[in-house]
Amino acid sequence: LPSPTETHTYFVHSSENPSNLPVVSISAREDAFFDYYDGIYTAGEDFDDWRRKNPEKPAEYGVPANYHRRGFGSEHPAHIELFYPGVSGAVLSQDMGVRIHGGLTRALRCKSLRFYARNLYSRSEFAHSIFPDLEYDSYKRFILRNSGQDGDSTLLRDAAIQTMVSHLNFDTQAYRPAIVFINGEYWGIHNLRERYDKHYLARVYGVDGENIDFLENNAEVREGDSEDYRAMLEYIENHGLSAPQHYDRIRARMDVESFIDYQAAQIFAANTDWPGNNIRFWRLRTGGYRPGRPRGHDGRWRWLLYDTDYGFGGETGPAGYEHDTLAFALADDGPDWPNPPWSTFLFRKLLENEDFKNRFINRFADLLNTTFLPERTVGIIERLKRNIGPEIPDHIRRWRQPVGWEENIEAMVEFAKRRPVIQRLHLRERFGIENEANVKIGVSDPRHGRVRVNTIEIRDGTPGIEGDPYPWTGIYFSGIPVELEALPEPGYEFSRWEGFDSDAAVINFAPDEDIELKAVFVRSAAPVPVYFWLFDTTLPNDTPLEEVAPTHSRGEGAILSFHSALDGYPFFEGHGNWRRASMERRNAPTALNYRPGANYGIPFEETSMRGLQVRQPFVGDGGENTMVFHLPTEGFEEVVFSFAAKDEGAADSLLVDYSVAAGEPEWTADGLAEELLPLTGDFRLYRIDFSGVPGTAANPDFKVRVRFRGRGMSASRGRRVTFNNICLEGRLRSRQ
Repeated sequence: LPSPTETHTYFVHSSENPSNLPVVSISAREDAFFDYYDGIYTAGEDFDDWRRKNPEKPAEYGVPANYHRRGFGSEHPAHIELFYPGVSGAVLSQDMGVRIHGGLTRALRCKSLRFYARNLYSRSEFAHSIFPDLEYDSYKRFILRNSGQDGDSTLLRDAAIQTMVSHLNFDTQAYRPAIVFINGEYWGIHNLRERYDKHYLARVYGVDGENIDFLENNAEVREGDSEDYRAMLEYIENHGLSAPQHYDRIRARMDVESFIDYQAAQIFAANTDWPGNNIRFWRLRTGGYRPGRPRGHDGRWRWLLYDTDYGFGGETGPAGYEHDTLAFALADDGPDWPNPPWSTFLFRKLLENEDFKNRFINRFADLLNTTFLPERTVGIIERLKRNIGPEIPDHIRRWRQPVGWEENIEAMVEFAKRRPVIQRLHLRERFGIENEANVKIGVSDPRHGRVRVNTIEIRDGTPGIEGDPYPWTGIYFSGIPVELEALPEPGYEFSRWEGFDSDAAVINFAPDEDIELKAVFVRSAAPVPVYFWLFDTTLPNDTPLEEVAPTHSRGEGAILSFHSALDGYPFFEGHGNWRRASMERRNAPTALNYRPGANYGIPFEETSMRGLQVRQPFVGDGGENTMVFHLPTEGFEEVVFSFAAKDEGAADSLLVDYSVAAGEPEWTADGLAEELLPLTGDFRLYRIDFSGVPGTAANPDFKVRVRFRGRGMSASRGRRVTFNNICLEGRLRSRQ
């Protein structure tokens, strides 16, 4: 019997690594790609058959050729290996299926490839975190993209545009540049990208991939059917959307915020291979609108961004920043491509509604003041340029393109710098807006509160805002109502506005001229979160941890430290004790003890919460598994320590004590109502009240220790105790 084929790639080179980028090696039978009859990378038999029947016609991109073959019949077995700089050996090595990917760009010399994990070849998933910025550690499909129609220009245009808008209310594809070898031959720079399909939606949204409608362009079906979408368009055609009752009905059918962000992104980017092409949208079949459900589960249509290669001057050229893409996206008499009437219908009809119109204008203004600021967009372009710059000479030697790479990227930079001013002009012209107004926002103390302007919070971390932003100035439009909301930090409350006669936290005004306002906050007597640990996808997965900092902190020096029961912790991957007696991330979210006020007001349903586990064994040659929380309480009193925890077959109870001593801790349980906290198999809330315990207030050395008790503490069966939403709250001391 034939044995399974083993495939390995070996790079022989003078330097430590052949590239500063990940390297993807594809191994396949030569005829899979280049055979005249079966090869999918060549024009081959299919083109010659077409040419014999059409001897006089020009051979344009879309004429039949082997590389235009689609479906399972065009898929060939292959093997993929993924290598990282500085890492010995392949981090992913797997048999899989490969097809050519894309539309007309299949005819380019350097083609995009799509990879399929199937049990037919080896495993049904690629069990690796291909995109380290994402939380996922396995994929069913992914793409090696040739940069599409930008392959002869910058090799990063679509990636840069999608990176700029990846935080908005629609889907974008993760990006990671890589160097590719096919059967040992250098194949140049390609872009690792996510693949939009039912598996993507199941992975990202947790929906049933067999219970979706997934459409593209003019309601063409990729999954499910188009009945609901076409019924929505018919309703709009029959009733219009100017009346609130009709608009409200459509808002229950489509995610208007997703649509607004999607339109704004395409319009700002001046993507002219749209809206009559490259549109994808989807919904979960729910039998009707389900408000309150998590994102993507409410049954409404949402949009996905892809293939923006014509954006940022990709098709319109160096002066592309002047293109009036807003008018282009609203034309009612465009050609079959790129903006036929069907492709602009929904946007045109929605703008008949005054509420939608104002939402669209204000959201665009918000994005121009943050997301699309030149210092941000130029920074993204330059960062992506630096990533691939060292590899460009080799890529050009392989493919004789791109020509003028530096100049092409500089044209993108020029677009990023000039586009915002032009975009505001287009908005004013389209909607008859007389002028712009500078809205200057201040706060009495940035430690006490912040301000929301329409859809954006003015705080460090909002894309386009860094550091202490106050006073902050945004450009808005006369006659378009702007909404401000004062958002106090825990321990404070809103008092009044300066520059506007109101003590309401939420105010609305239409700026006709420059205006300056300040939100004034005062101290509140209510207890506030001093430190809060939200365990989410920012924690590395499958990685032993030694320390975890709080995600919310009103002081300095707080940290969660872990001491393992095994000497030598945290070890290394492949060691016999790897991930034993360890503290790690765990996928175990719970609403118990979640504090939105310690997480920018974000509801529990919208977090990417995971959890924290402590794994067996709990005693060993290094002592016992111990969690120590360093909790300086300077400025606070009447502190309470709380968390959610559950046992998963590892321990019976938690043993809690504390220290108030400077220097070496002096552990005690004096004054605690309980020191032994019984565990259950479900999450339970635990509260340890230190308000009456001497020495715990205003103490820079306050610490809490958590250990584990039960039978079989030396057992090592992979079981655990799981924690979540750990919080220390207290009252501000009155003398402050």
